[in-house]
Amino acid sequence: DLKIIGNISSLAKQKDLVTFINTAEKVILKNPNVRFVILGTGSEEHFLKDLVKTKQLENFIYFLGFKNNVADYLKEFDILLMTSITEGLPLTIYEAFASEIPIVSTKAGGIPEVIKDGINGYLTEIGNADLLAEKCLSLLEQPDKANQFKKHSFDLVSKQFDLKNLEENYYNFYTKL
Repeated sequence: DLKIIGNISSLAKQKDLVTFINTAEKVILKNPNVRFVILGTGSEEHFLKDLVKTKQLENFIYFLGFKNNVADYLKEFDILLMTSITEGLPLTIYEAFASEIPIVSTKAGGIPEVIKDGINGYLTEIGNADLLAEKCLSLLEQPDKANQFKKHSFDLVSKQFDLKNLEENYYNFYTKL
């Protein structure tokens, strides 16, 4: 019966995992059957673990450290939650698309280029834990919407980023040089 909302990233300031933890706190208040996992390590690890302890969320938020087999963990997520302040275009998004995991994310960097709010994921303003929590709860309560996001995301990644497409794009790029 437990649902898992996860994040895969370095534990660094630009990933704004404080907002991830604040979002988790708000979700847990409304749905105590949700667990949060964070895969990764980094300079903010001790600070973030202390914050979880201070908020008494140790039974709800788990730090799993660095993992080589991220795909094995990702497929267990019910939602990928990204709370970054700055980003390029994270590979994790494409991995979630390919694994058919719905995404709730901030509008950091290039993320809005691939996630279209309400079509294949949810986007919020940076640092808005209230809205991030609302969108996570919405997906948990509306499996049809989550399935719609999964389908649209999987279609996008399989049509635009399959091996054949990548080979053609690289070929065209290099022939133009």
